[in-house]
Order: sequence, then C-alpha cells, then structure tokens
Amino acid sequence: VTSSTISNPVTGQRITLYLAQDGTGGWTFAWPANVQLRKSTYVVADDISAVSVIKLYFDGTNWRETGRDADEVGYVPTPVTSGGNLGTATRLFDAYIRGNEIAGVRLVGGDLATIQAAHDNLPAGGGVIVINSDETISSTLTLSKSNVSLLVGSATTLTLSAQVTVSGDDVEIVCGRGGTVTVNFGSGNANLYVTGDRFALRGCTFDGASFAVAFPNILVFGADDAEFTGNRFINHASTQALMQIEDSDGALVESNWFTAATGNRFVYLLNDTSNTGRHRALHNKLERSNSAFFIHIDRSDENEVGWNYIRSTTQGASLEGVNIGTGDRNFIHDNTILDTGDSGIVVLSSTAACGSRANSIVSNIVAGNDLNGIGLTGGACETLIANNSTFNNGQGVDGSNEAGISLRTFDAISVHPVQDTLIVGNLSFDNQGSPTQAEGISLLDQGTGAVTNTIIQGNYLFSNVTADIEQSGDANTRLIQWDSSNSRFRVVPSIYLPNGSANGIFILDSGGTHRRILSVQNGAFTNATTFLSAGGGVELVDVAGTTSIHTVSDAGVTSNRRLTAGLGTTLVAGDIAIVTTGAWGDTANATVGSVTGKDQWFQWTITAGGANTGANPTIVITFTDGAWTVAAPIVTCNRQDFNAPATVTVTVTSVTTTVITLTFDGTPTATNTYKFSCHVGGV
Repeated sequence: VTSSTISNPVTGQRITLYLAQDGTGGWTFAWPANVQLRKSTYVVADDISAVSVIKLYFDGTNWRETGRDADEVGYVPTPVTSGGNLGTATRLFDAYIRGNEIAGVRLVGGDLATIQAAHDNLPAGGGVIVINSDETISSTLTLSKSNVSLLVGSATTLTLSAQVTVSGDDVEIVCGRGGTVTVNFGSGNANLYVTGDRFALRGCTFDGASFAVAFPNILVFGADDAEFTGNRFINHASTQALMQIEDSDGALVESNWFTAATGNRFVYLLNDTSNTGRHRALHNKLERSNSAFFIHIDRSDENEVGWNYIRSTTQGASLEGVNIGTGDRNFIHDNTILDTGDSGIVVLSSTAACGSRANSIVSNIVAGNDLNGIGLTGGACETLIANNSTFNNGQGVDGSNEAGISLRTFDAISVHPVQDTLIVGNLSFDNQGSPTQAEGISLLDQGTGAVTNTIIQGNYLFSNVTADIEQSGDANTRLIQWDSSNSRFRVVPSIYLPNGSANGIFILDSGGTHRRILSVQNGAFTNATTFLSAGGGVELVDVAGTTSIHTVSDAGVTSNRRLTAGLGTTLVAGDIAIVTTGAWGDTANATVGSVTGKDQWFQWTITAGGANTGANPTIVITFTDGAWTVAAPIVTCNRQDFNAPATVTVTVTSVTTTVITLTFDGTPTATNTYKFSCHVGGV
C-alpha cells in the first residue's frame, strides 16, 4: 500500500486499525499524512498472515496514536525444535521474544536432544541454551562457540557423566535456584575443563559426589578472567583440587560456599610456566573436616585473598587455611581462620631463596589452629605482618613450640632463610583456662637457613605460655615499644632466649634521640642476666613488669648525650656513717644531711660538731641496693665546697662490694658544713 487516507473523521473519534498480511506476506503500508505516530514510525509486520494493530484518536486536525499491540498478533512462529515447547504465539510472548532475538535461544529436547546438539545449532555469534529438565552429559561436551550462556533451570540437575570442555570465550553456566551440576564419573581428566577466556560459573550447586579422582574437579588452564560467584561446592573428593586455576590471570572466586569431608585443596592457584596470577578469592565460606588445604597459592603473584571465613569442622583435621608456597606481592587480609590442623596462614619457598617476596598479611583473625597462627618459614622475605589477631593457637599434639606469629627455619620444609620481616601492630595472646599458645611471637633458627633482619614494633602480647617473644639466632632483631606514659622507648617485656642460643641484638629507635642497643646473652630478663650496652643507658623491665637492677658492662667506646642512673634505691643519711668525738666533733654532734642520688652517683653534706674535732676523720658509705655482684666497683669522690680548711681533699681509702671508706685529709673546723660527691662504676 503506497498511500492511504482516513475519511470523514469526527473530533474525539477513536478507531482501531487491523493491518493483515495475506498468504504471501512482505507487503508494506504507507500511513496517512495526518497520522502522528509515537517515535514517528510504526512498521507493520511483514510475515505471512501477520496482523498489526494500532489505536488512533482524532483531535480535530490529526490522528494521534494512543496505543499499539505487539507486532505479529496471531502469528504462529516456527518452533526452534519440534520437541522444544515454546507454546503458541501470544501477545505476551510476542512482546518479549520476537524477530531475530528468538534465533539465539535453543531449548534442549526434541530435535536438539542433547546440549551438544543445541550448542552446535546456535548461530556463529553464540546464544542461549536452556535446560529446563534434568539432563545427563554422557559423552564429552565441547562448548567451542563464544558468547554462549548455558542456563540450568531452577530445581534442575545437570549430571556430568563425561567431561565438559570450554574452549570458547565468554561462556557461562548459570543456575536458577536449586540448579545443580553433579559429577558422576571419576576417570580421565577434569570434570570441567576450561581454556576459553572469561568463563563464568554462577549460582550453581556443584556436587563432587565424593568421587576420589586424581585430577581437579574444575581446571581452568591458560584462560584469563574466569569467574566463580555465588556457588555452593559440596562433596569434593579430588586428591588434586576442587578448583585449580593454572597458568591463568585474573580469576575471581567470590561469595561461594565450600564444604567437604574428603579431597585436597578447595582453591589451588598454580602456575607452572610463569608467575602469573592476579586472582581474587573474596567473601567465601570454606569449611572442611579432612586433611587438606583450603586456599593454596603456588608460584602465583599478586593475588588477593580477603574477607573469607575458613574453618575446620573437626579439630586437627585440615592443613593450612592459606598457604603461599612461592609467590610475590600477595595480599592476605581480613580473613577469619579457625581450628585448622596446621597453621592458619603460611608463607614459604622450598625452591629458592626469597622465592616468596613482598607478601602482606594484614588484619586477619587466626585462632585455635593446631600449630602457629601465622607462620613464615624458609624462603619468605620482605613480609609485612600487621594488625592481625592471633590467639589460642598451638592446639595440636606437637604444638608445644607454636606461636601466634612464628618465623622459623626448618630444613624439612626449606633450607632457605627467613629475612627482612616487619611485624607491627599485632595482638597475640592466649585466654584459655589451659593455655596452648607458647609464644606471642617466635623467631627460631632450626635449620640451615637463618631468621634475620626482623623488626618487631608496637605489638600487644600477653598471657602466652612460655614468653611473649621468643628469640633464637636472629642477630638483627629490632624490638621497639613506645612507653607513652614516660615519653620514651623501652625494650618489649618477656623476651625468652633459650640457653645456648646465639645473642640477640635489640635496637630501639636506632635513628632517633632515644638510641639504645642491647645484646642479650643466653637467658630471660632476670637479675642474673648480663646485658651489654653499646649505645647508652637503658631501662630494663622484667617479665613481671617491674624494674630490676641488672649487670651492665661496656663492650667498647660509649658515646652518650646524657647518661642518667635513674634506677635503684635513693640513699639516705643512715647509709653514711661518721665518728663524732675526736673526729667530726661533738657538743652538738656532727650530722649528715642533704643526701641525694643512688648507689652509682650520689652526694651529701657533713656539718662538723661544735667542739672536739680531730684530724683525718673517716666516712663509711654502705651501698643501699646491696653488694655489687661481680667485683668491687671503681669509686671517685670529691669535695664540692670551699669552707675552711679549703685546701683539704677527701681520699678513697678502701672499696669493697658493699661499702666505700673515705678519709678527710685534715681537721674539720667546728660547725662548718662540707659537701661531697661520689661516682661509682662496676667492672
């Protein structure tokens, strides 16, 4: 129809036009000039026997469209398969699936009796395969086309009795509520084998059906940007891994639930040919009761593992929660890891020195594990351990030496050193009635490699069984704690050094004004311990939190801005004995006064009596904190006044470990006051 008109219109009139094709179809229609259409157009359906419907209203000048029905009312489309029941055409159907959009949908059934047949029948550009009843894959299914969505209907089960291989890009398997993918074979290769980029498995229950296979249930190999979101993985039994992502980049494993009583790793991020990675495992819940890993990173870099809940449902059954076995720049954060049969988080490299570098372990809760909360062993370098809470670990039978945070060399695992570690701001403690966590932080050399260059700062450690910090062999450990109440740095309390261990050097603020350097020799912080000070005076606090007097000796030239003997007991007048008659004088007897200082540095005054003074009187001073434990100290004493006789000096007559005896080399003048001071140093 090349032209048309509507005759004899009446203002306010409403009409409905039905435009029907004949048995040939393909006819076009030209609208009257005074018909105003929405979007300025309406193309009539051109299929055989198709009917197009439009409603118009006359406003006195023009016919205005007030509504249109879907194109092709009454048209019965040819079903995509004779057995795939799409129903007859309805207005609802025509409104949502019409024209070439239907060409991209294939229902499994009838002429397309298998998923493979439906896939092969899709257009070259891909499309949608719908499974709305239970299906079994009995021979290898190959999804080679790209842009394919395989939809498993609600409460529908797709059984894998043969392997599914995905080589096309942008392929997804999506399940409705209750949709399940079940494994039903245990030989050959991976149940689901993916080599195409951007594969996705979403919203499915993936049931391993307890098949003990020696290959992964799901293997993503050389394929980038895979996605596993919102799935439920159950009954995993593979001795290799449930999900192995190998030689691939950028996978996302998020918001899944993993549970199993058998099998090996849940998530295995592995690279054989190069250290690729950049995978993310986020917001997952992982629970198991057998001896296996939860998340294992091996030769894979720049992965993020965060906000996961990881727990062994049977104490002592599983292995590490997160294991980095060679990998750089991985970020392990904000996970809750409980009750595993090994350590909560482990970093190591058995293959090379510093094979695992620059990994960060931050803000995790790690508790109740059989061995350590967080463990670094040989090959772990440049690791940051910050703001974690580790408590009540060491639950296993061999947990007597286990710590909240452990740095340890052990040849059975790796012969390489653990080095350049920063441990800062962590909370490590044990609050059980029968505590099991031996140390808050443990540094142990138990193998060929060494634990070296460790900085420990600002951690809160308490109520651990053996010590808050155990150190053996790291000659460059730095322990720093800011004492805010006294505005100074001090050594962290409760440092345990096993007898026979190498010395530990503890450096406090080595670049600032509070420089202190200590070498602690074989033992705990007790009064019997010898401390070697090569950088200045230091306040030492014992395990009980009380200040103690320790033997301090100088290993060489010491340079100090100021040195203050602030510890010990203040001397009193009773610690200084004098003779009055015939010496310091009587008739208003001589007196000792103005005593200040402690055993090491002190001063006092003596006021002579009114009469009967004598030549060369003595002064006997008793050390108020008891005997010097090594040998009699070296003592220097002087007069600090100019009273008559002004030229007379005071001489140190004798020194023992308990007393100093001085002689005034002249005769005191009655009633004059004399001032003295002494400096005492141990040898």
